Amino acid sequence: MGRDSLANIARQLIKNDLGETIPKSYGAKVYGNDNEIYIAFDLPIRYVPLDSAYHYGCTVTLVNKSINLSPLTPVSQNSNSKDFPFHNISKEEKRKVEYVLNSKTGKTWSFENYRTYFQNIGAQVTLYEHASFFEVIEETTHERTRYEVTKKTGVVSALRHRHIANLPPWQERGYYEIKK
Repeated sequence: MGRDSLANIARQLIKNDLGETIPKSYGAKVYGNDNEIYIAFDLPIRYVPLDSAYHYGCTVTLVNKSINLSPLTPVSQNSNSKDFPFHNISKEEKRKVEYVLNSKTGKTWSFENYRTYFQNIGAQVTLYEHASFFEVIEETTHERTRYEVTKKTGVVSALRHRHIANLPPWQERGYYEIKK
């Protein structure tokens, strides 16, 4: 079976288990080893609105038929995280992402330009909305940058950067990527 067929099987498992379809905007990467097929659905840019609770990705292991969800909540939630929907970014939220990232980079890129860029370099960006600022975490397997952008002015502050040496979970377990 090819990559797309395996991803579709995983999408069906998610629908059967959660009763929800994972949005097409979530990229699918398929990995395998001698014992298991591992599918990761994820977003390169995650926007976490104020007082929200969503899933921003999940992983599925096909042989074990297990699903692991990736919820993000900026506030304490009392409900079961299995009940959270998958986040589907709105046009207004895309404009906020553009504002925040353009404030840091000095560019005038669109959301799609940033998404393509972060996908190509293997990075993930998470933007947490707060009352007066956005908290941003940019992460690759080798570095992590955290900063804040004031909502009213676009001023970037509290910049922190560190080098890290994290292997992706699939690589730690001896998986290889299935590209076709």
